[in-house]
Amino acid sequence: MSMTLSQIVGQRFCVGFATPEVPKDFRAFVRKTQIGSVILFSHNITSAAQVRALCEELQAIFLSETGRPGIIMADQEGGTVRRMPADAVLMPGAMALAAGGQDIRAASRIAGEELAAVGINMNLAPVADVNSNRLNPVISVRSYSDDPSRVGKACAQAILGLHDAGIYSCTKHFPGHGDTNVDSHLALPLVDKPFEEMEKVELVPFKAAIRAGTDAIMTTHILFPQLENEKIPATMSRTIMTGLLREKLGFEGLILSDCMMMNAIKEYYGTVEGCLAAVKAGVDIVLVSHSMDLMLEAWERVMQEAEQGRLDMDEMTASASRVMRYREMAPTFLGDLSRVGTKEHFDAAQAMMDSAICRIGGEMPRPTERSLFVAPVPNLAAKVSDALDPSLTFPGAMTKAFGGEGLLVSIDPTDAEIENAVAKAKDCDALFLGTVSALRYPGQERLMQALMSLEMPTAVITLRDPYELKLLKKGVCGIAAFAYNQTSLESVRKVLSGERIPSGTLPVKL
Repeated sequence: MSMTLSQIVGQRFCVGFATPEVPKDFRAFVRKTQIGSVILFSHNITSAAQVRALCEELQAIFLSETGRPGIIMADQEGGTVRRMPADAVLMPGAMALAAGGQDIRAASRIAGEELAAVGINMNLAPVADVNSNRLNPVISVRSYSDDPSRVGKACAQAILGLHDAGIYSCTKHFPGHGDTNVDSHLALPLVDKPFEEMEKVELVPFKAAIRAGTDAIMTTHILFPQLENEKIPATMSRTIMTGLLREKLGFEGLILSDCMMMNAIKEYYGTVEGCLAAVKAGVDIVLVSHSMDLMLEAWERVMQEAEQGRLDMDEMTASASRVMRYREMAPTFLGDLSRVGTKEHFDAAQAMMDSAICRIGGEMPRPTERSLFVAPVPNLAAKVSDALDPSLTFPGAMTKAFGGEGLLVSIDPTDAEIENAVAKAKDCDALFLGTVSALRYPGQERLMQALMSLEMPTAVITLRDPYELKLLKKGVCGIAAFAYNQTSLESVRKVLSGERIPSGTLPVKL
Protein backbone atom coordinates (compact mmCIF):
# COMPACT_ATOMS: atom_id res chain seq x y z
CA MET A 1 0.00 0.00 0.00
CA SER A 2 1.18 3.51 -0.77
CA MET A 3 1.59 5.73 2.29
CA THR A 4 2.77 9.26 2.96
CA LEU A 5 5.64 9.80 5.38
CA SER A 6 3.16 11.08 8.00
CA GLN A 7 1.16 7.87 7.67
CA ILE A 8 4.25 5.70 7.93
CA VAL A 9 5.51 7.45 11.07
CA GLY A 10 2.02 7.80 12.54
CA GLN A 11 1.43 4.04 12.57
CA ARG A 12 4.43 3.69 14.88
CA PHE A 13 2.79 5.54 17.79
CA CYS A 14 0.05 5.04 20.35
CA VAL A 15 -1.14 7.85 22.62
CA GLY A 16 -3.20 8.26 25.77
CA PHE A 17 -4.91 11.28 27.35
CA ALA A 18 -6.05 12.33 30.81
CA THR A 19 -9.82 12.71 30.61
CA PRO A 20 -12.98 10.60 30.20
CA GLU A 21 -13.80 12.74 27.16
CA VAL A 22 -11.99 12.93 23.84
CA PRO A 23 -9.73 16.01 24.02
CA LYS A 24 -10.94 18.93 21.89
CA ASP A 25 -7.76 18.93 19.83
CA PHE A 26 -7.68 15.15 19.31
CA ARG A 27 -9.21 15.22 15.82
CA ALA A 28 -6.62 17.73 14.60
CA PHE A 29 -3.92 15.69 16.34
CA VAL A 30 -4.94 12.51 14.46
CA ARG A 31 -5.21 14.43 11.19
CA LYS A 32 -1.65 15.73 11.60
CA THR A 33 0.09 12.61 12.96
CA GLN A 34 -2.08 9.92 11.29
CA ILE A 35 -1.79 7.71 14.38
CA GLY A 36 -4.20 4.81 14.66
CA SER A 37 -3.79 3.57 18.24
CA VAL A 38 -5.03 4.79 21.62
CA ILE A 39 -4.52 3.39 25.12
CA LEU A 40 -7.17 3.85 27.81
CA PHE A 41 -6.68 3.86 31.58
CA SER A 42 -8.99 4.05 34.58
CA HIS A 43 -8.96 7.86 34.44
CA ASN A 44 -10.57 7.61 30.99
CA ILE A 45 -13.34 5.30 32.16
CA THR A 46 -16.27 6.01 34.49
CA SER A 47 -18.89 3.47 33.38
CA ALA A 48 -19.52 0.90 30.69
CA ALA A 49 -21.89 3.21 28.81
CA GLN A 50 -19.41 6.11 29.01
CA VAL A 51 -16.44 4.15 27.67
CA ARG A 52 -18.57 2.69 24.91
CA ALA A 53 -19.50 6.22 23.79
CA LEU A 54 -15.84 7.24 24.09
CA CYS A 55 -14.71 4.36 21.88
CA GLU A 56 -17.41 5.11 19.31
CA GLU A 57 -16.20 8.71 19.10
CA LEU A 58 -12.56 7.63 18.82
CA GLN A 59 -13.36 5.21 15.99
CA ALA A 60 -15.36 7.88 14.15
CA ILE A 61 -12.31 10.16 14.31
CA PHE A 62 -9.92 7.44 13.14
CA LEU A 63 -12.18 6.53 10.23
CA SER A 64 -12.77 10.10 9.09
CA GLU A 65 -9.18 11.33 9.52
CA THR A 66 -7.18 8.24 8.49
CA GLY A 67 -9.66 6.12 6.53
CA ARG A 68 -9.22 3.11 8.81
CA PRO A 69 -10.43 1.92 12.21
CA GLY A 70 -8.11 2.27 15.17
CA ILE A 71 -6.66 -0.07 17.75
CA ILE A 72 -8.05 0.84 21.17
CA MET A 73 -6.15 -0.95 23.94
CA ALA A 74 -6.29 -1.31 27.72
CA ASP A 75 -4.74 -3.41 30.50
CA GLN A 76 -7.60 -5.58 31.79
CA GLU A 77 -5.49 -8.36 33.29
CA GLY A 78 -7.78 -9.14 36.22
CA GLY A 79 -6.80 -9.26 39.89
CA THR A 80 -4.55 -6.33 40.78
CA VAL A 81 -4.65 -4.68 37.33
CA ARG A 82 -7.95 -3.47 35.93
CA ARG A 83 -9.07 -0.61 33.72
CA MET A 84 -12.77 -1.39 33.25
CA PRO A 85 -15.23 0.35 35.60
CA ALA A 86 -16.95 -0.98 38.71
CA ASP A 87 -20.02 -2.03 36.73
CA ALA A 88 -17.84 -4.45 34.74
CA VAL A 89 -16.62 -7.77 36.13
CA LEU A 90 -13.08 -8.13 37.47
CA MET A 91 -11.82 -11.64 36.86
CA PRO A 92 -9.25 -13.11 39.25
CA GLY A 93 -5.62 -12.43 38.42
CA ALA A 94 -3.23 -14.87 36.78
CA MET A 95 -1.76 -16.49 39.90
CA ALA A 96 -5.21 -16.90 41.47
CA LEU A 97 -6.55 -18.61 38.33
CA ALA A 98 -3.54 -20.94 38.30
CA ALA A 99 -3.95 -21.72 42.02
CA GLY A 100 -7.57 -22.71 41.50
CA GLY A 101 -6.86 -24.81 38.43
CA GLN A 102 -9.44 -22.72 36.63
CA ASP A 103 -10.50 -22.61 32.99
CA ILE A 104 -8.20 -19.76 31.96
CA ARG A 105 -9.65 -19.66 28.47
CA ALA A 106 -13.14 -19.11 29.89
CA ALA A 107 -11.91 -16.39 32.27
CA SER A 108 -10.13 -14.63 29.42
CA ARG A 109 -13.18 -14.90 27.17
CA ILE A 110 -15.40 -13.24 29.80
CA ALA A 111 -12.94 -10.35 30.18
CA GLY A 112 -12.69 -10.09 26.40
CA GLU A 113 -16.46 -10.09 25.89
CA GLU A 114 -16.85 -7.13 28.21
CA LEU A 115 -14.01 -5.24 26.54
CA ALA A 116 -15.50 -5.92 23.10
CA ALA A 117 -18.92 -4.74 24.26
CA VAL A 118 -17.56 -1.28 25.03
CA GLY A 119 -15.33 -1.06 21.95
CA ILE A 120 -11.87 -1.87 23.34
CA ASN A 121 -10.37 -4.22 20.77
CA MET A 122 -6.98 -5.13 22.28
CA ASN A 123 -6.35 -6.41 25.78
CA LEU A 124 -2.78 -5.86 26.97
CA ALA A 125 -2.70 -9.39 28.38
CA PRO A 126 -1.70 -12.07 29.18
CA VAL A 127 1.38 -11.63 31.36
CA ALA A 128 3.99 -14.16 30.26
CA ASP A 129 6.55 -13.26 32.91
CA VAL A 130 7.77 -16.18 35.02
CA ASN A 131 7.77 -14.88 38.59
CA SER A 132 11.08 -16.38 39.66
CA ASN A 133 11.93 -13.55 42.10
CA ARG A 134 9.71 -13.54 45.18
CA LEU A 135 10.64 -9.89 45.85
CA ASN A 136 9.40 -8.77 42.42
CA PRO A 137 7.39 -5.61 43.18
CA VAL A 138 5.60 -5.25 39.86
CA ILE A 139 4.83 -8.76 38.52
CA SER A 140 4.24 -11.20 41.42
CA VAL A 141 0.56 -12.32 41.35
CA ARG A 142 0.20 -10.95 37.81
CA SER A 143 2.21 -14.03 36.77
CA TYR A 144 0.62 -17.45 36.54
CA SER A 145 3.52 -19.27 38.18
CA ASP A 146 7.26 -19.64 38.65
CA ASP A 147 7.14 -22.68 36.34
CA PRO A 148 7.91 -21.62 32.73
CA SER A 149 5.95 -24.45 31.14
CA ARG A 150 2.90 -23.75 33.29
CA VAL A 151 3.03 -20.04 32.45
CA GLY A 152 3.29 -20.85 28.74
CA LYS A 153 0.27 -23.17 28.77
CA ALA A 154 -1.77 -20.61 30.71
CA CYS A 155 -0.83 -17.80 28.32
CA ALA A 156 -1.86 -19.91 25.34
CA GLN A 157 -5.29 -20.47 26.91
CA ALA A 158 -5.68 -16.77 27.74
CA ILE A 159 -4.87 -15.81 24.15
CA LEU A 160 -7.45 -18.27 22.83
CA GLY A 161 -10.04 -16.84 25.24
CA LEU A 162 -9.51 -13.31 23.96
CA HIS A 163 -9.74 -14.58 20.40
CA ASP A 164 -13.01 -16.34 21.32
CA ALA A 165 -14.30 -12.93 22.35
CA GLY A 166 -13.14 -11.45 19.04
CA ILE A 167 -10.41 -9.12 20.30
CA TYR A 168 -6.64 -8.87 20.03
CA SER A 169 -4.20 -10.18 22.63
CA CYS A 170 -0.88 -8.61 23.62
CA THR A 171 1.50 -10.87 25.55
CA LYS A 172 3.96 -9.10 27.86
CA HIS A 173 6.74 -8.16 28.91
CA PHE A 174 9.38 -9.43 26.46
CA PRO A 175 11.91 -10.89 27.04
CA GLY A 176 10.82 -11.23 30.69
CA HIS A 177 10.16 -9.08 33.78
CA GLY A 178 9.81 -11.93 36.26
CA ASP A 179 13.31 -12.01 37.75
CA THR A 180 13.67 -8.41 38.91
CA ASN A 181 13.27 -6.69 42.26
CA VAL A 182 12.85 -3.24 40.67
CA ASP A 183 9.71 -1.75 39.08
CA SER A 184 10.59 -0.32 35.66
CA HIS A 185 7.89 2.32 36.18
CA LEU A 186 10.21 3.76 38.83
CA ALA A 187 13.78 2.84 37.83
CA LEU A 188 15.88 0.80 35.37
CA PRO A 189 16.05 -2.91 36.30
CA LEU A 190 18.80 -5.30 35.19
CA VAL A 191 18.65 -9.04 34.49
CA ASP A 192 22.17 -10.44 34.13
CA LYS A 193 21.46 -13.87 32.63
CA PRO A 194 23.00 -15.65 29.66
CA PHE A 195 20.76 -16.42 26.70
CA GLU A 196 20.95 -20.18 27.42
CA GLU A 197 19.42 -19.67 30.85
CA MET A 198 16.74 -17.29 29.56
CA GLU A 199 15.84 -19.78 26.84
CA LYS A 200 14.96 -22.31 29.55
CA VAL A 201 12.92 -19.90 31.65
CA GLU A 202 11.91 -16.43 30.41
CA LEU A 203 11.47 -17.26 26.73
CA VAL A 204 9.42 -20.46 27.20
CA PRO A 205 6.04 -18.68 27.70
CA PHE A 206 6.68 -16.26 24.82
CA LYS A 207 7.35 -19.16 22.47
CA ALA A 208 4.08 -20.75 23.63
CA ALA A 209 2.26 -17.45 23.08
CA ILE A 210 3.64 -17.14 19.56
CA ARG A 211 2.52 -20.70 18.78
CA ALA A 212 -0.94 -19.85 20.16
CA GLY A 213 -1.20 -16.90 17.77
CA THR A 214 -0.75 -13.88 20.02
CA ASP A 215 -1.46 -10.75 18.01
CA ALA A 216 1.11 -8.59 19.75
CA ILE A 217 4.01 -8.77 22.18
CA MET A 218 4.91 -5.93 24.53
CA THR A 219 8.51 -5.11 25.40
CA THR A 220 10.09 -4.45 28.78
CA HIS A 221 12.40 -1.61 29.82
CA ILE A 222 15.08 -3.81 31.40
CA LEU A 223 18.82 -4.08 30.79
CA PHE A 224 19.91 -7.53 29.64
CA PRO A 225 23.72 -7.09 29.46
CA GLN A 226 24.33 -10.67 28.27
CA LEU A 227 21.94 -10.14 25.34
CA GLU A 228 22.73 -6.51 24.49
CA ASN A 229 26.26 -5.05 24.76
CA GLU A 230 25.14 -1.43 24.84
CA LYS A 231 23.66 -0.09 28.07
CA ILE A 232 20.14 0.18 26.66
CA PRO A 233 16.94 -1.63 27.74
CA ALA A 234 15.28 -4.33 25.64
CA THR A 235 12.76 -1.85 24.19
CA MET A 236 15.58 0.13 22.58
CA SER A 237 17.70 -2.88 21.55
CA ARG A 238 17.71 -3.94 17.91
CA THR A 239 19.53 -7.11 18.96
CA ILE A 240 16.59 -8.10 21.19
CA MET A 241 13.62 -6.67 19.27
CA THR A 242 14.63 -7.59 15.72
CA GLY A 243 17.41 -10.14 16.16
CA LEU A 244 15.79 -12.22 18.92
CA LEU A 245 12.03 -11.65 18.75
CA ARG A 246 11.56 -11.20 14.99
CA GLU A 247 14.32 -13.32 13.50
CA LYS A 248 15.19 -16.01 16.06
CA LEU A 249 11.71 -16.58 17.49
CA GLY A 250 9.96 -15.86 14.19
CA PHE A 251 7.29 -13.53 15.59
CA GLU A 252 5.29 -11.91 12.78
CA GLY A 253 2.72 -9.92 14.78
CA LEU A 254 2.89 -6.45 16.28
CA ILE A 255 5.66 -5.44 18.68
CA LEU A 256 4.47 -2.83 21.18
CA SER A 257 6.65 -0.95 23.61
CA ASP A 258 5.74 -0.56 27.25
CA CYS A 259 5.03 3.09 28.04
CA MET A 260 7.96 5.28 27.08
CA MET A 261 7.10 7.73 29.87
CA MET A 262 8.10 5.22 32.54
CA ASN A 263 11.13 6.26 34.58
CA ALA A 264 13.27 3.45 33.14
CA ILE A 265 13.17 5.36 29.84
CA LYS A 266 12.36 8.96 30.83
CA GLU A 267 15.03 9.36 33.51
CA TYR A 268 17.85 7.47 31.78
CA TYR A 269 17.40 8.17 28.05
CA GLY A 270 14.57 10.69 27.63
CA THR A 271 11.16 9.74 26.24
CA VAL A 272 11.67 11.35 22.82
CA GLU A 273 15.09 9.80 22.15
CA GLY A 274 13.86 6.53 23.63
CA CYS A 275 10.95 6.49 21.16
CA LEU A 276 13.32 7.06 18.24
CA ALA A 277 15.61 4.27 19.45
CA ALA A 278 12.64 1.90 19.87
CA VAL A 279 11.46 2.61 16.32
CA LYS A 280 14.97 1.93 15.02
CA ALA A 281 15.12 -1.26 17.11
CA GLY A 282 12.04 -2.62 15.35
CA VAL A 283 9.18 -1.79 17.72
CA ASP A 284 6.04 -1.36 15.61
CA ILE A 285 3.93 0.74 18.02
CA VAL A 286 5.61 2.97 20.59
CA LEU A 287 3.39 3.91 23.53
CA VAL A 288 3.40 7.45 24.90
CA SER A 289 0.56 6.75 27.26
CA HIS A 290 -0.08 10.04 29.06
CA SER A 291 0.85 13.03 26.90
CA MET A 292 -0.25 14.09 23.43
CA ASP A 293 2.35 16.88 23.50
CA LEU A 294 5.20 14.48 24.24
CA MET A 295 3.99 12.01 21.62
CA LEU A 296 3.87 14.83 19.07
CA GLU A 297 7.44 15.77 19.98
CA ALA A 298 8.56 12.15 19.49
CA TRP A 299 6.62 11.90 16.20
CA GLU A 300 8.33 15.06 14.94
CA ARG A 301 11.72 13.64 15.96
CA VAL A 302 11.13 10.44 13.95
CA MET A 303 9.81 12.49 11.01
CA GLN A 304 13.00 14.57 11.12
CA GLU A 305 15.23 11.48 11.08
CA ALA A 306 13.26 10.04 8.16
CA GLU A 307 13.40 13.29 6.16
CA GLN A 308 17.16 13.46 6.67
CA GLY A 309 17.59 9.92 5.36
CA ARG A 310 18.75 8.38 8.63
CA LEU A 311 16.09 5.67 8.78
CA ASP A 312 15.67 2.51 6.71
CA MET A 313 12.48 3.44 4.86
CA ASP A 314 11.86 -0.07 3.55
CA GLU A 315 11.81 -1.27 7.13
CA MET A 316 9.72 1.71 8.28
CA THR A 317 7.17 1.01 5.55
CA ALA A 318 7.05 -2.72 6.33
CA SER A 319 6.35 -1.97 9.98
CA ALA A 320 3.69 0.64 9.16
CA SER A 321 2.05 -1.79 6.73
CA ARG A 322 1.95 -4.42 9.47
CA VAL A 323 0.16 -1.97 11.78
CA MET A 324 -2.23 -1.01 8.98
CA ARG A 325 -3.16 -4.65 8.40
CA TYR A 326 -4.04 -5.07 12.06
CA ARG A 327 -6.04 -1.84 12.00
CA GLU A 328 -7.97 -2.95 8.93
CA MET A 329 -8.82 -6.26 10.64
CA ALA A 330 -9.45 -4.58 14.00
CA PRO A 331 -12.73 -5.59 15.61
CA THR A 332 -14.82 -2.43 15.66
CA PHE A 333 -18.17 -4.03 16.40
CA LEU A 334 -19.73 -3.10 19.69
CA GLY A 335 -21.08 -6.13 21.46
CA ASP A 336 -24.20 -6.23 23.58
CA LEU A 337 -23.66 -3.69 26.39
CA SER A 338 -26.02 -5.72 28.56
CA ARG A 339 -23.27 -8.41 28.61
CA VAL A 340 -21.09 -6.12 30.75
CA GLY A 341 -21.24 -6.91 34.44
CA THR A 342 -23.88 -9.61 34.22
CA LYS A 343 -24.74 -11.75 37.23
CA GLU A 344 -23.44 -14.70 35.22
CA HIS A 345 -20.03 -13.03 34.84
CA PHE A 346 -19.83 -11.88 38.46
CA ASP A 347 -20.84 -15.34 39.68
CA ALA A 348 -18.17 -16.93 37.47
CA ALA A 349 -15.51 -14.57 38.81
CA GLN A 350 -16.53 -15.27 42.41
CA ALA A 351 -16.54 -19.03 41.87
CA MET A 352 -13.07 -18.90 40.31
CA MET A 353 -11.78 -16.79 43.21
CA ASP A 354 -13.38 -19.15 45.74
CA SER A 355 -11.49 -22.04 44.18
CA ALA A 356 -8.19 -20.12 44.27
CA ILE A 357 -7.88 -19.78 48.06
CA CYS A 358 -5.00 -21.90 49.37
CA ARG A 359 -4.37 -23.08 52.93
CA ILE A 360 -1.09 -24.29 54.40
CA GLY A 361 0.25 -24.77 57.92
CA GLY A 362 -1.76 -25.35 61.07
CA GLU A 363 -5.43 -25.65 61.87
CA MET A 364 -7.61 -22.73 60.90
CA PRO A 365 -9.32 -20.89 63.77
CA ARG A 366 -12.93 -19.80 63.49
CA PRO A 367 -13.82 -16.14 64.06
CA THR A 368 -15.89 -15.19 67.12
CA GLU A 369 -17.10 -11.97 68.72
CA ARG A 370 -13.74 -11.88 70.54
CA SER A 371 -11.55 -12.18 67.46
CA LEU A 372 -9.07 -9.53 66.31
CA PHE A 373 -8.61 -8.75 62.62
CA VAL A 374 -5.43 -6.83 61.74
CA ALA A 375 -4.17 -5.69 58.33
CA PRO A 376 -2.41 -2.82 56.60
CA VAL A 377 -4.41 -0.20 54.78
CA PRO A 378 -5.04 -1.13 51.13
CA ASN A 379 -1.83 -0.34 49.28
CA LEU A 380 -1.00 0.31 45.63
CA ALA A 381 1.14 -2.71 44.81
CA ALA A 382 2.87 -1.08 41.84
CA LYS A 383 2.34 1.88 39.55
CA VAL A 384 0.62 -0.33 37.00
CA SER A 385 -2.08 -1.23 39.53
CA ASP A 386 -5.20 0.84 39.91
CA ALA A 387 -5.90 2.80 43.07
CA LEU A 388 -7.66 0.75 45.72
CA ASP A 389 -10.88 1.71 47.49
CA PRO A 390 -9.70 2.93 50.92
CA SER A 391 -13.08 2.06 52.42
CA LEU A 392 -12.60 -1.62 51.54
CA THR A 393 -10.36 -3.16 54.19
CA PHE A 394 -9.75 -6.64 55.52
CA PRO A 395 -10.57 -5.69 59.15
CA GLY A 396 -13.69 -3.81 58.03
CA ALA A 397 -15.01 -6.65 55.88
CA MET A 398 -14.29 -9.33 58.46
CA THR A 399 -15.73 -7.48 61.48
CA LYS A 400 -18.86 -6.75 59.43
CA ALA A 401 -19.18 -10.49 58.75
CA PHE A 402 -18.16 -11.90 62.14
CA GLY A 403 -18.11 -9.15 64.74
CA GLY A 404 -14.97 -8.82 66.83
CA GLU A 405 -12.48 -5.97 66.61
CA GLY A 406 -10.65 -4.59 63.57
CA LEU A 407 -7.30 -2.82 63.52
CA LEU A 408 -5.75 -1.06 60.54
CA VAL A 409 -2.00 -0.48 60.51
CA SER A 410 0.26 1.27 58.01
CA ILE A 411 1.85 -0.67 55.15
CA ASP A 412 5.16 -0.65 57.05
CA PRO A 413 4.01 -0.71 60.70
CA THR A 414 5.93 1.26 63.29
CA ASP A 415 7.07 -0.18 66.62
CA ALA A 416 4.23 1.69 68.31
CA GLU A 417 1.67 0.13 65.93
CA ILE A 418 3.12 -3.32 66.57
CA GLU A 419 2.99 -2.82 70.36
CA ASN A 420 -0.64 -1.66 70.08
CA ALA A 421 -1.58 -4.69 67.97
CA VAL A 422 0.07 -7.08 70.45
CA ALA A 423 -1.74 -5.43 73.38
CA LYS A 424 -5.11 -5.74 71.64
CA ALA A 425 -4.40 -9.34 70.60
CA LYS A 426 -3.82 -10.41 74.21
CA ASP A 427 -7.48 -9.75 74.95
CA CYS A 428 -8.85 -11.82 72.06
CA ASP A 429 -9.44 -15.54 71.56
CA ALA A 430 -8.45 -15.78 67.88
CA LEU A 431 -6.23 -13.66 65.69
CA PHE A 432 -6.47 -13.02 61.95
CA LEU A 433 -3.62 -11.08 60.35
CA GLY A 434 -3.88 -9.83 56.76
CA THR A 435 -0.58 -9.07 55.02
CA VAL A 436 0.26 -7.14 51.84
CA SER A 437 3.66 -7.98 50.30
CA ALA A 438 5.14 -8.34 53.79
CA LEU A 439 8.57 -9.49 52.58
CA ARG A 440 9.12 -5.99 51.19
CA TYR A 441 8.10 -4.17 54.38
CA PRO A 442 10.22 -4.90 57.50
CA GLY A 443 7.50 -3.55 59.79
CA GLN A 444 5.00 -6.11 58.47
CA GLU A 445 7.50 -8.93 59.05
CA ARG A 446 8.03 -7.74 62.63
CA LEU A 447 4.27 -7.51 63.13
CA MET A 448 3.85 -11.07 61.85
CA GLN A 449 6.54 -12.41 64.19
CA ALA A 450 5.21 -10.52 67.20
CA LEU A 451 1.63 -11.70 66.74
CA MET A 452 2.58 -15.31 65.89
CA SER A 453 4.67 -15.42 69.09
CA LEU A 454 1.56 -14.98 71.24
CA GLU A 455 0.76 -18.67 70.71
CA MET A 456 -2.97 -18.23 70.32
CA PRO A 457 -5.16 -19.54 67.47
CA THR A 458 -3.85 -17.51 64.51
CA ALA A 459 -4.33 -17.31 60.77
CA VAL A 460 -2.20 -15.23 58.39
CA ILE A 461 -4.04 -14.21 55.22
CA THR A 462 -1.86 -12.93 52.35
CA LEU A 463 -3.79 -10.26 50.46
CA ARG A 464 -1.35 -10.13 47.54
CA ASP A 465 1.91 -12.10 47.29
CA PRO A 466 1.76 -15.54 48.94
CA TYR A 467 5.51 -15.60 49.64
CA GLU A 468 5.35 -14.38 53.24
CA LEU A 469 3.68 -17.68 54.12
CA LYS A 470 7.20 -19.08 54.28
CA LEU A 471 7.53 -17.16 57.57
CA LEU A 472 4.71 -19.08 59.27
CA LYS A 473 5.51 -20.47 62.70
CA LYS A 474 4.53 -24.05 63.47
CA GLY A 475 0.83 -24.33 64.21
CA VAL A 476 -0.11 -21.07 62.49
CA CYS A 477 -2.58 -21.33 59.61
CA GLY A 478 -1.70 -19.62 56.34
CA ILE A 479 -4.21 -18.58 53.68
CA ALA A 480 -3.27 -17.18 50.25
CA ALA A 481 -5.91 -14.84 48.80
CA PHE A 482 -3.85 -13.24 45.95
CA ALA A 483 -5.69 -9.88 45.91
CA TYR A 484 -7.04 -7.14 48.16
CA ASN A 485 -10.45 -6.60 46.59
CA GLN A 486 -14.13 -7.31 47.13
CA THR A 487 -14.10 -10.69 45.40
CA SER A 488 -11.10 -12.07 47.27
CA LEU A 489 -12.35 -10.79 50.65
CA GLU A 490 -15.67 -12.54 50.04
CA SER A 491 -13.78 -15.76 49.27
CA VAL A 492 -11.77 -15.35 52.49
CA ARG A 493 -15.01 -14.81 54.44
CA LYS A 494 -16.41 -18.08 53.08
CA VAL A 495 -13.26 -19.94 54.10
CA LEU A 496 -13.08 -18.46 57.61
CA SER A 497 -16.76 -19.17 58.24
CA GLY A 498 -16.39 -22.79 57.16
CA GLU A 499 -18.75 -22.25 54.23
CA ARG A 500 -15.96 -23.41 51.90
CA ILE A 501 -12.96 -25.64 52.35
CA PRO A 502 -9.94 -23.99 50.67
CA SER A 503 -9.01 -26.13 47.68
CA GLY A 504 -6.37 -24.09 45.83
CA THR A 505 -2.76 -25.17 45.36
CA LEU A 506 0.06 -22.62 45.40
CA PRO A 507 1.47 -22.30 41.85
CA VAL A 508 4.77 -20.92 43.18
CA LYS A 509 7.44 -22.21 45.55
CA LEU A 510 7.72 -20.36 48.85
